[in-house]
Amino acid sequence: VGEIYLQDSTGTDIRYNAIHWNGEQWKLKQINFYTICGQSSLTPYPAKSIFAFNDNDIWIAMDGDQIAHWDGNSQDEIICLPVSFSINKLWGENAHSLFAVGAAGNIIHYNGSNWQKQESGTDVDLTDIWGSPDGSVVWACGWDDFKPTVLLRKRNGGNWEVVYNDQDHLFQFRPDSLSGTLHSVWTNNNEQVYVLTRHNLYLSNEDTRGEGIAQWQGENWASRKVRGTTSNDIFTVGFQGRIWHFNGKSW
Repeated sequence: VGEIYLQDSTGTDIRYNAIHWNGEQWKLKQINFYTICGQSSLTPYPAKSIFAFNDNDIWIAMDGDQIAHWDGNSQDEIICLPVSFSINKLWGENAHSLFAVGAAGNIIHYNGSNWQKQESGTDVDLTDIWGSPDGSVVWACGWDDFKPTVLLRKRNGGNWEVVYNDQDHLFQFRPDSLSGTLHSVWTNNNEQVYVLTRHNLYLSNEDTRGEGIAQWQGENWASRKVRGTTSNDIFTVGFQGRIWHFNGKSW
C-alpha cells in the first residue's frame, strides 16, 4: 500500500493506493475512504498500513484516521476512528483484537465490535507494533524529533508500559543495549522481541528495560522495518530499496 499515480490517455493523473499480486500479475487497486468522515463522497487517499488475518480478512489504514476492510473480493467497510490521529501501523492477534498505532503516542484497539483508545504513556510518534502469536505480549516503538525514543510493552491484556525511554544514546552505538532511534519491532514468541533501531537490530528478552544484543556489529544498513517467520528467517527493509535476509547463520 502507499501512494501511486499513473496517467490515463489524456494525461490526467489517476490515483491508486494499493497493488495486489493475484498469482499471475500485479494489479493496481483503489481503496476508498470517506473524503470527510460523516459524508458519503469517497477518495482513494494514500494508504499507510495493511494487515491481513487471512485472504478474506484484510485491514488497510489511510494516512489519517480511517481504516478500510477488504473481504478478499471487494472493499466492504470504511471505519472512521473515534480518535483523530495519523495511523502508522496495524497489528492484530485475531479478528477480535486489532491495534492501530500512530502519531502523538496514540493507540486504539478493536475488540470485534468497538474501537477504544488505550493510554500509551507517551506522546512520541509510534512507528510500529507487533505481538506474540497468542497475543499475550504486544510491543510498540517509536521516535520523534527532539523527543526520546520509546519501547512499549503490553502483557496479558493489561495496560501499556513504557519499558525504554531514552534520549542520551540516539547517536551512540551500544552492542549490549538499545541505541539509536527505535523504528520497528517483531516477534514470533512471548519470550523475546527483535527491535530495529537506527544503528542495529537487537534481540531483547521479554523483561527488557533497554538491554539487548546487537545482531550485526555496528553496520548502519538504513533499515526501517523488521519482519520474519522464525529466528532463521528474518527480513529488514529500508531506504533505496534495500532488503536484507537472515537465514540463521548470516545476512
